[in-house]
Amino acid sequence: MMKKMVLFLVLLPAMIQARAAFPYNAQTSLSRSETYVGQTVYLTFSVQTEEKPVLQPLRNVYGLKIEYMGENVGTQMTTTIVNGRRDSKTVYNYRYTYAVTPIETGTFIIPQTVITAGSSEYKTSPVKLTVKEIGKNENFRLILTPDCGDRAYRGQTVTLSVEMEISSNIDSLEITIPFPENSVLLSPDSAGNPSDSGNVKINDAYYPFKRETAVRDRALFSAQVRFIVDFPGESHSAEFDYGKATASFRAVTATRESVDMFGRTVEDRQYAPVVIPAEQGKLLLLDLPEPRPADFAGIVGKPRLTASADMSEAYVGDPVTYRLTIEGAGNGNIETVPLNKIGDFSSRFRIPEHHSPPLKENGKTVFVYTIRPLSSAVTEIPAYRCSYFNPETERYETAETKPLPLKVNPSPDAGDSQIEEFSAGTNIPDAVSLERLGNRVPAAAGGDRLLRRENRFPYRTVYRLLYGLAYPITLLPLVAAVVCSVRRRNPQSRRERVRAMKKALTALRNSDSPERMMRLFRLTEEYKDLVAESPACGREVDHLKKILFSGGSFSSEECDSVSRKIEEALR
Repeated sequence: MMKKMVLFLVLLPAMIQARAAFPYNAQTSLSRSETYVGQTVYLTFSVQTEEKPVLQPLRNVYGLKIEYMGENVGTQMTTTIVNGRRDSKTVYNYRYTYAVTPIETGTFIIPQTVITAGSSEYKTSPVKLTVKEIGKNENFRLILTPDCGDRAYRGQTVTLSVEMEISSNIDSLEITIPFPENSVLLSPDSAGNPSDSGNVKINDAYYPFKRETAVRDRALFSAQVRFIVDFPGESHSAEFDYGKATASFRAVTATRESVDMFGRTVEDRQYAPVVIPAEQGKLLLLDLPEPRPADFAGIVGKPRLTASADMSEAYVGDPVTYRLTIEGAGNGNIETVPLNKIGDFSSRFRIPEHHSPPLKENGKTVFVYTIRPLSSAVTEIPAYRCSYFNPETERYETAETKPLPLKVNPSPDAGDSQIEEFSAGTNIPDAVSLERLGNRVPAAAGGDRLLRRENRFPYRTVYRLLYGLAYPITLLPLVAAVVCSVRRRNPQSRRERVRAMKKALTALRNSDSPERMMRLFRLTEEYKDLVAESPACGREVDHLKKILFSGGSFSSEECDSVSRKIEEALR
């Protein structure tokens, strides 16, 4: 009994230390308790647990923009020995981070939330954030100027000129612009000339920052930002107050010279954080006027339309590649041009109902169609016309291409046993035998008797034998489909699916395919359950969608970065 008591007293400190590794309360921290309007601070919740916790979302706070940034996970191994028995436990350290951006001044209380792990609940602590008004600084100015005057329309592409007047050295410049809800910030134009002054971070992207002038120790830098206007669908007007934009950076406050170990003069600079507001300015956003023309293509701005074809002479039924290029403001909004519903085209050509998405080439939107002439009476590809809204005149106007000459010859295969019949009333070719078209084919080689002889199959026995063999062969896809369905009913475990997704991501990064970005998107759709479990994966997939559907260009490094971050989030 005495030995057990001594062993218990010896192991008591280790047991207390092991017990202390599991706190009952979540730790809450705020990067700064005081900030300025537009300056982001970070709120972090930390908790240690043996199970994966679930964080309840924070409630919205009026005057604050709160965005979930993701989670970080660390591990900690603890070992206890009781009566000679070793007990090892793995403790997970979870850190949840929110980005808090104030949009108004005042004192705000960010409420508490609950972190649930198994049967335990950890309550966070409420935090107080004081937001001050940004004061003007005589040494720096931020000026925003739209290219459309004081009003813009839904769907219009607006170029916003961002200028900074700087009178002293600065570092780590970031500009935040509160764009209207649902508006799309376009990526920088890849065809633009590189800037000698480097890039500036505007919201979440980097734009070329060019030095314009320098007068009396005051330099002017500028960048061009383009966005597509939009706002909540129920309203018909909105206001874009770009005077609420802010620029945050570090400015030199003092300079001191010193001598290094080699006797050279070294200039030491002391920096201090600075936040300045933009000059006042507002942009009125309006909806498109009603009624809209029936052939309105959704273009807001004055476009330039051009058309081209890969051949000027063809036979009836030959595929002709028709390219329609739309260049100018507002072309990025167009996703389809329904040529098959335009009478001038559908009456002369067979046009597929479905086609590939448009191509984005240096600010141009290119639609590619495969059209087939229906008869030798076709002499040209007609002009394409559409209506667009011109914000300068505030009226709907019409743009059109030039017609393309096309010489169509009768098909040289019209006398074969199988021909392709094209009719203006359908978009699907119909393979018709010569029996149905006997009255249309000239009887130059024997008439109806020749047609019947050509239509007769000479080896009926062989035909029946091949037909009998083909019957069981056709059952193979059905059997394979049943087997695959049975296998899908026994789904893989989560660990196996994570392993399979990581393997697919590694293969994707090693691939040289030009469609890597689209393959990565399809991969996230296939494993959408794993993506939904990890907020970090969800953010990367949202970023991936913005890249794919914004129409801008992307690089191989962008694909590698997104796939690597998704793979790290699965660990």
